[in-house]
Amino acid sequence: MVKMVGSEDYKVRKKSIEIILNIIKVGIEGLKEGEQHPYYQKLQSDQTIQKLIQLFKDEKDRDTINYIAQTLAHIFKARPLPTEIKNDIIEELKPCEIDELAFLSENRDENKKKVALAVKKKVIELTDYYQEEVKQKAQEILSLIKNILSKEEEEENDDE
Repeated sequence: MVKMVGSEDYKVRKKSIEIILNIIKVGIEGLKEGEQHPYYQKLQSDQTIQKLIQLFKDEKDRDTINYIAQTLAHIFKARPLPTEIKNDIIEELKPCEIDELAFLSENRDENKKKVALAVKKKVIELTDYYQEEVKQKAQEILSLIKNILSKEEEEENDDE
């Protein structure tokens, strides 16, 4: 499957990334918050992660880029993203991939606050468009984010 990712035909690349994403998603079923993806070591050792990162950098098709960003967010659940792609992945996911942003916020590195703020912004935007029931859920999510940010500030103060 990884060989198909390098195809010259963008439709083949897109479909193969979509298939890989679905396989990766299955791998996180049943994991608790803070637990890392069980396929990470294998994908790291066989260079799949590096190939996906390179494809993310080189790809032109917007849908394929989004699938790769989602795939990497699942793979890096509760792990820090590589510095070289961290900001680009978060920016790609911000518009609508809240679950993937939540996976990234489970790690303890410096992008936790950035991810929490991105999710907060998206939740606020969504509350303007949906019914009261969803607004209530959004308020719960905002409360959780507020807790994350306050804990983050406490940890920063403890470090000083």
